[in-house]
Amino acid sequence: MTDPTPSPKTRLTALLLTVFTGVFGGHRFYVGKPGTGVLMCCTLGGLGLWWLYDGITILTGEFTDGQGRRLVRWTADEELSWDGTSPQVLAELDH
Repeated sequence: MTDPTPSPKTRLTALLLTVFTGVFGGHRFYVGKPGTGVLMCCTLGGLGLWWLYDGITILTGEFTDGQGRRLVRWTADEELSWDGTSPQVLAELDH
């Protein structure tokens, strides 16, 4: 089950690690999933299929960290939001 709290890890870092070290599971070590990181390393990213799947889930915002929290922020300077609503959207709704 996924935790509704967003992960402090960023999608951009996870995506870059997927592109450059994905078949070796680098992005999985980054998000706190060392067990599956080792499995990816041993299977070369599930012969590329697991690597591709992870890349797609990171791009769509469905990838989770080791504690089940979704990676929703692209950069570290984005504000963490519990419900995924940006402060700009909330300000516009208040007007």
